[in-house]
Amino acid sequence: MLLWLRRSRTRIDGILALLVIACTLSFDLIIGVGAGALGAVLLFLRDQIRAQTIHSRSTGRAVRSMGLRSEEDLALLDEHGDRIVYIELRGHLFFGTVDRLFTELATLLERPVWIVVNMRRVQSIDLTALDLFRQMKLRLRSYGGYMLFANIHRGAAHARKMDKLLRSFAPGYVQAEIKTSFKSTDKALEAAEDMLLTELGRPPAPIDACVAIEDNALFCGIDATVLETLRPLMQELQLPRKARPFRVGDSGDAIYFVIRGVVDLRLPSGVYHYKRLSSIGPGGYFGETAFVDPGPRSADAVVTRDATLLMLSRAKIGDLADRTTDAAAVVLLLRLACSLPIICADPEPRFVASSIGECRIGIGLG
Repeated sequence: MLLWLRRSRTRIDGILALLVIACTLSFDLIIGVGAGALGAVLLFLRDQIRAQTIHSRSTGRAVRSMGLRSEEDLALLDEHGDRIVYIELRGHLFFGTVDRLFTELATLLERPVWIVVNMRRVQSIDLTALDLFRQMKLRLRSYGGYMLFANIHRGAAHARKMDKLLRSFAPGYVQAEIKTSFKSTDKALEAAEDMLLTELGRPPAPIDACVAIEDNALFCGIDATVLETLRPLMQELQLPRKARPFRVGDSGDAIYFVIRGVVDLRLPSGVYHYKRLSSIGPGGYFGETAFVDPGPRSADAVVTRDATLLMLSRAKIGDLADRTTDAAAVVLLLRLACSLPIICADPEPRFVASSIGECRIGIGLG
């Protein structure tokens, strides 16, 4: 009958119920209901303060953005990645929970680090929490660091941008000289990596940077004569921001080389939502899967910075093989096929034979 007294989880609930009954009998029903409501609020606040605010925590060595980096940049991020701290918060953020977060991050706030705060799991933020975030940002900035916010949804606050919230509700906050609010964690991590690399002497390429086709990552080590044969087959495309070279499900057989600008590969997850798979800048390429195995595209390609692309169609490679008798065409096709970083899902590769004089070559389509 009194099993609820043996467990701490039910003991407090039972005491609260007895308190409501006592107040109702001693005074009246209204007083009893008020006492119960007050007790429930106090219990809720106690549980929220005791709950872990940090859902997960990592550094830039373990968590990376999807942006493509050079080997030198990756080596620097491996060496100095602990200067990027990734934190995912959860629950309700108010004075009690954020004050404890402030205490847990006290040592980090006195270092020149970039703290990326993922707020995807945050359900609400009150004004006292905003003021504590303001104090954290200002302290971190005084030591040369930044706090970046990602995934602030409308259910958690009155606006999407944390800076707008801080300017509106936190007295004394001065707008940062850089963007510190992002729609996705990936973008926030990329911004933190760019700032870290800039401080280490390797800033990201300028917006108008161009990389010639002979310097593209795919053609490293390929003979100049091979590239000279390919270049006339490539079609140049000038695409503005938000243009889409292709969408999910589009049939295609072309590979694209980025000369200027940036193109994101995205997997749509809703009308306005997506997961970024990679970001390709000058010197990169994309669409290689459909080039090797023509068929429907598996992602959207979206231009995020005005781009110049060179498009090479699989069909044009086939036409070249059909009309070429020079053995160099064999080298051309084999070198190109072997350079594509395709992971074959089919253990039994399929081949398409192309006649070049007396030679027949196979290109794996797995």
